[in-house]
Amino acid sequence: MYDLNILPIHLRQGRSLPDASGIQAFSPPRRAARGREEDVLILSLHFSDPAAISADLVQTWTEHLSHTFFKTGGTVTAALRSLIETLNLTLLERNLRTASEGLSVTCAVNLAVIHRHSLYIAQSGQTHAFVLSHQGLEHHADHSGSDRGLGVSSTPAIRYYQDDLGTGAYYFTTPTPQDAWQDSLLVSGNYPSMDQLRRRLLNQAPSEFDLGLVQLLPGEGKINLIRPVARGTEPTQPEAPKQGEPRHEAQSAPEEKKVAVPIPVEAEEPLIQEEQAPQESEDDRPEPAGEAPCHAIRRETNRPAGEGSTSQGPSREPRPAPAASHSPLSHLRSEPEVESVQPQARAARSREAGAAARETLNQRQGDFEEKGLKGISAALKWLRNAKASVNAFFRDLIAHWSPEGSEGAPALSRSSMILIAIVVPLVVVAVSVGVYLGRGRSQQYEYYYQQAEQFAQAAAVMEDPAAARETWAQALTMVSQAESYRATDETVLLRDQVQDALDLLDGAVRLDYRPALTSTLYEGIEITRIVSVGADLYLMDEAGGRVIHAESRSQGFEVDADFVCAAGNFESGSIGNLVDMVALPINNPYLAHVLAVDVQGNAAYCGAGMTPIVVRLPQTANGEGEIKAITYAGGLLYALNPAASSVRVYYVSNGQFTEAPADFFAGVDYQDIPDLSRVADLAVNGDMLYLLNTDGSLVACEANALGSSPVACENPVAYVDGRVGMEDQPVTMPAATFSEAIFTSPPDQTISILDSDNGDIYQFSVAFRLHQRLRPSLGNYEVEGSRATAFSIGIDRVAFLAFGHQLFYAYLGQ
Repeated sequence: MYDLNILPIHLRQGRSLPDASGIQAFSPPRRAARGREEDVLILSLHFSDPAAISADLVQTWTEHLSHTFFKTGGTVTAALRSLIETLNLTLLERNLRTASEGLSVTCAVNLAVIHRHSLYIAQSGQTHAFVLSHQGLEHHADHSGSDRGLGVSSTPAIRYYQDDLGTGAYYFTTPTPQDAWQDSLLVSGNYPSMDQLRRRLLNQAPSEFDLGLVQLLPGEGKINLIRPVARGTEPTQPEAPKQGEPRHEAQSAPEEKKVAVPIPVEAEEPLIQEEQAPQESEDDRPEPAGEAPCHAIRRETNRPAGEGSTSQGPSREPRPAPAASHSPLSHLRSEPEVESVQPQARAARSREAGAAARETLNQRQGDFEEKGLKGISAALKWLRNAKASVNAFFRDLIAHWSPEGSEGAPALSRSSMILIAIVVPLVVVAVSVGVYLGRGRSQQYEYYYQQAEQFAQAAAVMEDPAAARETWAQALTMVSQAESYRATDETVLLRDQVQDALDLLDGAVRLDYRPALTSTLYEGIEITRIVSVGADLYLMDEAGGRVIHAESRSQGFEVDADFVCAAGNFESGSIGNLVDMVALPINNPYLAHVLAVDVQGNAAYCGAGMTPIVVRLPQTANGEGEIKAITYAGGLLYALNPAASSVRVYYVSNGQFTEAPADFFAGVDYQDIPDLSRVADLAVNGDMLYLLNTDGSLVACEANALGSSPVACENPVAYVDGRVGMEDQPVTMPAATFSEAIFTSPPDQTISILDSDNGDIYQFSVAFRLHQRLRPSLGNYEVEGSRATAFSIGIDRVAFLAFGHQLFYAYLGQ
């Protein structure tokens, strides 16, 4: 545990203001969630227009966030992400309400949590966090400058870092750091005291400057606030806060009383030492070595009794933290220096480095397995001793309660011997199970976690992208194995870092998905098509051969239990199990939202609040084959019929299909027609028909093309990379199953295809240049299905993704 000394600094026109806002710390209440009992939260907010939001409102938000954090169980990173998302949505809703007035406020946030002997940091927006420890200075920030902060988009960009606190450290945040803040300046000769560090940080500081400085020392979890006042102002006497007044920056359990005493602080001078009455052992404790006295009057908040927390000094050994930089991938990436050599020598050295990494990995694995076997041997020895102890216990018990004979052991009845024969093995088995659960699962967790770390370290030094991707994938598998025994902050952080590395190699962008439905659908449902019409969603359930309707509500989409669009006999006709559907223009004769079809060519007009109207699509002369998929564009309905090797085109007349369909490939030589049996889905853009094969390849066929044939096809099209840093490189689709294609109309014209095995969405331009690869991030939400079965991207830049009967949504970045 650590004591915190907090010093907020605000310079205006070169003078220090008596303002203690800007950085706040919170200790856990008496009834904190599991895992939060000994955590300490440090929160720092910087608004783009501080005058637009009152201090009381900011304080209310801050206290609500701290309350939410200590009531949220699970990992530290998940709890921090929840706080940032909550604050982001609050600011976003406020900005939307005040958009007509031209008022918009963004926020940069630094959240830090002291968890055991580590400092976890979550950051969003243009802000900077520094950690100065005996190992050196760490600087955490968005060095790309692309993060716009909270209140702009529904999906905030969040960066995570972790630092080892050891025997103490300094943590300070500011939106405007100085270029001179380097190790050579801040650590000049020896580790600085708080007063020395303050003076060095404020050296050459601008006249308008904000800084939150926190000193962390091994202690009992006390939070001490050093409140500055303007020069020339006499310190006020300690005064208990009145009822109803907002609490100050150093927060603790609500039932504790706190006192804050201001002291003079000037940018150019050291902290002024005030005389004070004798206090408890906190101030009597000697200063750490190398630190000059800096006894400012402090506010102390002791941890409430009964929390189960005790003083833990520096003798407690923390888990070794990754060395070097603490950016999300820094402890895994160790870029070797590369000399100017020929490509052949470079490849040979890459192979040697990979072989050396694998040899080291195998050696570490063997050492760990040897240690594991020794541990198992010790456990078996313990079991034998336990069995002997149990037998001795029952033997002594029987001797004590049985009648004493003249000689030898007491005589036992047959029933007693049977009872003993049953009870003793049961006790031994129960003890064995307890040992396995207590020791075996812990050893398994340690084994898989260390394996994941070793794979990650080996992948970080590999120069071959293919080999590195395979090794990162193995590291991800090992992390999943470790989490099957126990999920910890370490596994979450390692998983995030491995996924970041894979995303970097694949050029993928993560989308944070959330459940879209307010209720859970039946497990037998399989969503294979998603159509968004205004505020309504229509979901094709292929397993049930029906369409499901969901209406938008404040908490999500609510399933309409009264909606009917399924196989059956209706007044207008009969229809079989539905296989696909499309959205219709709202000016159709029946005012229906969707048109659904069965394999035989029967169609049903469906919409909220109406009974399905069944019609029969006109048939061709032979009428063979079955409809597999349909799409609608430009007043034409396209139906894929693989058995007949055709794509039938139905023309709309007054909103109805009255004419016989035409064959899209009519007049084309049979050998020039694409193999439609391999086609999973189709999409249309004007005269261009796109056919998606299950292997991810795309066939583009243009009608009314110039030349002897009425249709010209490029089979397959050549994908070219258009992402920054990867321009004009050929794109190879992964070995996966692709199931759906969607064309998005202007202004954002894209051809999007779904990788069902991984849930990735590939977005191409009409020239087949890869625009971006969208990869799902589902956080802590449990996904029961292993394959993505449907997706949709609306004009409002909302993506929907289905896994069987589960539906999720995410906002695309701007």
